[in-house]
Amino acid sequence: MQKRLWSIKEYPFHPEKLRYYETIFTIGNGYIGTRASFEEGYDGDSPATLIHGLFNHVEGELVPELVNCPDWTRLHITIDDTPFKMITQSHDPFHPPEGLVLGYERRLHMDTGLLRRTVLFRATTGNTVRMVFERFASLADVHVMVQRVHITAIDGTPKVIITSALDGNVTNNGVQHWATMQADQQGDVISLQGKTNQSGYELGMASRFTSPQSLEFDVTDTLPSVTSIVPLAKDGEATFEKVTTIYTNRETDNPLATAINHLENLSTYDELYQTHTTVWSKYWETADIQIKGDEQAQVGIRFATY
Repeated sequence: MQKRLWSIKEYPFHPEKLRYYETIFTIGNGYIGTRASFEEGYDGDSPATLIHGLFNHVEGELVPELVNCPDWTRLHITIDDTPFKMITQSHDPFHPPEGLVLGYERRLHMDTGLLRRTVLFRATTGNTVRMVFERFASLADVHVMVQRVHITAIDGTPKVIITSALDGNVTNNGVQHWATMQADQQGDVISLQGKTNQSGYELGMASRFTSPQSLEFDVTDTLPSVTSIVPLAKDGEATFEKVTTIYTNRETDNPLATAINHLENLSTYDELYQTHTTVWSKYWETADIQIKGDEQAQVGIRFATY
């Protein structure tokens, strides 16, 4: 298999094409779709997670629309107390940026439905890390969304602070479809439950975050979170995993309880990824269309099929 014919790439970072690539690199599994906004956020981004059939009609709006659901992808990282942001250059030579991105590549692997972003980031201390972000919406279990971040100390001995959150403060471009949105924590699981304000659909979302070090939880309004502090030795590495489950009352009478119970029975990132890619492989056995002699057309037809 020629891997280059199974992926599309963004390199280098083009902030002027931010929303374009958020759309192009969307991941999904037929039940849920999530735009490719950065885990840490970015000025002008447009994060969205849409669930099949979850509509709501707000008074004053012409038509019902798919409801923007809580953002399950949120991950905020600081390196030596420098917040990680996608800053690639300084426009003011007298005021250097707080941290700098030295390298970047983002790639959607269409054969496995995996979105991967690699960033080389230098903190204001001079310590430098390589961060590899991965996410997928399981095709083997459509209520499961999975993330992993692998951080390597390239230069120095950086201190990593990483916060995983579920962001329930979401709208459809300013239109509020949620009548209620409540955060909670049970053991090592953070969660959100909400109800739409017209259609009465209920949503339950639960998430577990794993880290090499201890965790500290915070439940505030619509933003439950968990934080871990990990010091890295020279050339040291750390891997963080986040598994999230999502249900609505279209599938179960108690979406939150179902999401939490389902989460309790899930395995590791590697095992979830293996079952996910097995289903994708079977899909492509019958769905793939091969075009010889035109690589651009070959990638294009696979993207359309994806």
